[in-house]
Amino acid sequence: DEKRGVLYVSDSRGNNNVGPGVYRYDLRTGEGGVWCAAPMDFANGMALAPDGNGLYVVESDRAQVSYVPINADGSAGTPTVAIADVQTVPDGLAIAADGTIYVSCYEPSRIYRQRPGETLEVLIEDPLATTIAHPTNIALKGSTMYTANLGRWHITAIDLEG
Repeated sequence: DEKRGVLYVSDSRGNNNVGPGVYRYDLRTGEGGVWCAAPMDFANGMALAPDGNGLYVVESDRAQVSYVPINADGSAGTPTVAIADVQTVPDGLAIAADGTIYVSCYEPSRIYRQRPGETLEVLIEDPLATTIAHPTNIALKGSTMYTANLGRWHITAIDLEG
């Protein structure tokens, strides 16, 4: 979060070890620690909300995306469920400028999309895990999504306009 001069870091804590999963560090001093003390279940990919007022966090073992408001003083607000019922192991997260949320799943090899005001939909799925092979992290650049694929150790570029 360049505006605030801080870095948010997730800590998955390992399977079946629910607890605080988001830390925050001051970029100038390096000081920091637990930012959101709410119990999370395998905190994973994160993305800052387009307005900068919240942080979306994938909870892989709960198969959901949580939203943690950033209070005016920089502290964490109370997390809420932003996206539920993501099948089966969500991992990565990216948010477009228009607020569209993309969630990549390590298993199955799938990427979801949720446009503002709409329901969650499968954007792309690869049952054979060849093109997107267990995508972990995702990133957006213009109208292209890049996926890091743990299953085959390559990066896939996906044209979101086509």
